[in-house]
Amino acid sequence: MNLKFRDLFEDFQRAVPMGESTRPTGLKNLIAHFPKNANVPDIGPKMYIAMQTSDQSGSSGSTGCNPEGIEGCSLWHLYHANDTEKVRKFLYEHHAQQLGISIEEVKSGYDDPIHVTRTYIDAEMRNKLRKEYGVKGYEIRQKPGEAVFIPAYTAHQVCNLANCIKVAADFVSAISIENCMKLKEEFREQLHEQPKPWKGDVLQMEQMLLYAFESLGINIEEFESESFKG
Repeated sequence: MNLKFRDLFEDFQRAVPMGESTRPTGLKNLIAHFPKNANVPDIGPKMYIAMQTSDQSGSSGSTGCNPEGIEGCSLWHLYHANDTEKVRKFLYEHHAQQLGISIEEVKSGYDDPIHVTRTYIDAEMRNKLRKEYGVKGYEIRQKPGEAVFIPAYTAHQVCNLANCIKVAADFVSAISIENCMKLKEEFREQLHEQPKPWKGDVLQMEQMLLYAFESLGINIEEFESESFKG
């Protein structure tokens, strides 16, 4: 790895809060318990170049908007895990209306609308989602230098109100195991219906839990040592 990129990587790891849970070597990050010679899931960090987009009604989330008066931030909408099925139903109905076909035809002919991130829920759609389904998301305005934590199984979207470079990374904590397993089962169901490479068990949950279980009783010094990780 180029020295400059390695330095940036280390700087990013030091900057992210709750390092024990979020860093690739954090004791509370279950992914960190994979041995070095294992096929470790790719959790990032990943860097994106994002262009200015619009939150106006009818926007697909990639439409440029007037730069005058734009606040330099990213506009996030997160939906509670308990509302995921309502959001999914809303999107299926939305696609059915757009395509002029039945909801069952949408379900059988298209991938899961949440997992493929096909649709940006704009302001008008969010209003309908709130009124007809009782679902109100959490709106976050992320400023430069701030981090947004997204719990497992939380449907989310982002609209960048200015051009930006962003960095994303994943981690798996013990409290998210149930929701991660739920995601795995949803991917498996989709894989059975329509084979696609992204629907595999990319987190390798069973292996991850096995390696984490094997780490029980290992003290921090041993865990962080090269001899244990190797």
